[in-house]
Amino acid sequence: MRSNWYFSVVCLLLFFSGIQAQTSITGRIFSAKDSSFVQGASIYFDGTSIGTSSGPNGHFALNLKDHITSDIIISSVGYKSIALQVDSQHKAVRFSVYLKESEESLPTVFLEDDPWSRKKKLAYFKQEFLGAGSAAKSCKILNEDQLELTYSPSSKKLRVYSNEPLIVQNDYLAYKLQYDLLEFEAVYSASEIAVEVYYAGTSFFQDQEKLRKKHLKAREMSYAGSSLHFMRSLKNEELLHNQFQLYSDDRELFIKDVFELKEFPNYTQVLPLVNNIRIRFRQHYWSFLKLESSFIIDDYGNFAPPRALTFGGDMSARRVSTMLPLDYPSN
Repeated sequence: MRSNWYFSVVCLLLFFSGIQAQTSITGRIFSAKDSSFVQGASIYFDGTSIGTSSGPNGHFALNLKDHITSDIIISSVGYKSIALQVDSQHKAVRFSVYLKESEESLPTVFLEDDPWSRKKKLAYFKQEFLGAGSAAKSCKILNEDQLELTYSPSSKKLRVYSNEPLIVQNDYLAYKLQYDLLEFEAVYSASEIAVEVYYAGTSFFQDQEKLRKKHLKAREMSYAGSSLHFMRSLKNEELLHNQFQLYSDDRELFIKDVFELKEFPNYTQVLPLVNNIRIRFRQHYWSFLKLESSFIIDDYGNFAPPRALTFGGDMSARRVSTMLPLDYPSN
């Protein structure tokens, strides 16, 4: 679940050349305050395990094999995070970025009492953010003390934010996840059942040291039937082969009835021919898809823009505890 978000970049220099066979991305990270080097900054492609950190002289280097539409995220404690769009069709990209110091955000002031305890709000947040079941029980937010949680009884909304990226230890999938929570809202009924949930943020995955067969199996199960699995199958025109079926009411449809696919060197453009469809996976799991406009799918199965379509049902119900990086399976 993502939304458009904006950052202030003090200085950005881009240089392109055509020397190498893959995209080489290098650069340096500076402090905007005094132009000193920023060491230990995280540089990663949003939603992937493709990332690194800056060295003592602020330098970093990344190599990218395939074309990806995700933004590069640059974050460091004490500084405002930034998002950059990099054209990975170029063979070499080099840039310099100056980070502004962050100012601690103040919570929104509500002129009403908050009847929920922190323990209760935290439990509801974890349920909607991490999910439910054995996967969620195997996840732990290591810095949950950074969370600010507020419940408004008049609007029945739970709002959550954090001044620092959340660090989630996922022992179910054997990932350590850095999640920069940009927005979280959940609307509850009178009986305290979540009827509407929205959250947005950027994410970076790192493999845990002990990766066992049970983790690989859990990753395979999480991938099967996911929106990432669906997008890759659509791009490669392998929906039926991968056990996805499309429906309008009770009538089964074929890809050509729903989508017009146009192939380009580094992505596929998808033009919807209908507005709403239902998706069945392996005969049992149902999702629905609302198609707002055309979109593209890159080599990783990432689609853009994110607001071009909306998932519901099984694909929408999946949460952070079963979320995989866009570059799964990582080489």
